[in-house]
Amino acid sequence: GEGGACFVWRAATGRTLCSLDSVRMQTVEVFPSGDRVLSWGFQDWAAVWDATSCRTVCKLHGHTMPINVASIFPSGDKVITGSSDDRAIIWNASSCVALHELAHSDWVMSVAVLRGGAAVATGTGNGRMAMWSARSGMLLRTITESRPRVMDLLPEGIGCFPAGDRLATFMGAEAVIWNATTGEATHRLVSFPNWTRDLAVAPGGDVVAVCGSGRV
Repeated sequence: GEGGACFVWRAATGRTLCSLDSVRMQTVEVFPSGDRVLSWGFQDWAAVWDATSCRTVCKLHGHTMPINVASIFPSGDKVITGSSDDRAIIWNASSCVALHELAHSDWVMSVAVLRGGAAVATGTGNGRMAMWSARSGMLLRTITESRPRVMDLLPEGIGCFPAGDRLATFMGAEAVIWNATTGEATHRLVSFPNWTRDLAVAPGGDVVAVCGSGRV
């Protein structure tokens, strides 16, 4: 909430289990197992919490500027964060130890976990995207937009297809599907008069939903 508090509720009963009110936070994500919560925002660190007691499991210290985005791996054993310090970091979710630091040339504004956790994708404030090996932290390929008017727009969100062979991004007024192997744009889904606001890929990978400002 506005004051930094976050509540954990039991979905079946609507009963409050506990509240995370010791630090300002902007976003939370629940681990696949449902027993832990990841929180971040407004500061240069993130935290993993026990979802029943709201006690801190560990804190992810390593960034030097605020964390903009984070994502939990499907296996629940790792977390990736992206920060305004031009870095993304892959962490061990149990110990909060940094496993790999991914250096960028601008603020990291979006992250996505691909191929069941084998790779990650990142997007930066200068309009560039990259794919990295989650196991080694090595850069696999860079994905860039060839049209100058889009290069200056940051990738505000990245959606990954289940097979890991494609990415969907939205930036500025446009949503684009990319070939994750070649880095080429294969489809431009829609161009809104103002801004694209959000994007989601269906679990089966056959549908992409996009919303934005203004009528197409």
